[in-house]
Amino acid sequence: MAEARHAARGFLTEVQAVHGIPVSDRAMGMVQLVVSELVTNAHKYAPGPCLLDLEISDGAVEISVWDTDPTLPVAQAADPGRVGQHGRAFFLSAFAALGDPASSANYDKKIAQGKHHTQALLRLARRRADVLFAMLRDGTFYEPQPAGAR
Repeated sequence: MAEARHAARGFLTEVQAVHGIPVSDRAMGMVQLVVSELVTNAHKYAPGPCLLDLEISDGAVEISVWDTDPTLPVAQAADPGRVGQHGRAFFLSAFAALGDPASSANYDKKIAQGKHHTQALLRLARRRADVLFAMLRDGTFYEPQPAGAR
């Protein structure tokens, strides 16, 4: 997994140096996180080696991981006894929420305050958990707030 993260960092560094395409620290961190997750799953569930393919297309990074298992992956139930498993859904939800302007503004604010990518993402995950708790407590539905509102 570390080798895959290193390859992703090298790819984006080369894209920036050779092709002049700017790559933010945020983009670098996100690509490395996604690569790590995909390669970890391939290593954990497939019987043989895997192949990582990174491409730039229309300003986005396309990440593909191929493995030797011919069957499609199936979602499995969480193992409550596994250390570190708890809260992962909120972390992945926060990662996906970066496309939302309010969530992205919150993330950018934490980065500007000197937080690292993972710290800012965990803060966003915590905020999402707080919102979910409030919705359950109050019996309300989610209503998006403008960036900066709390």
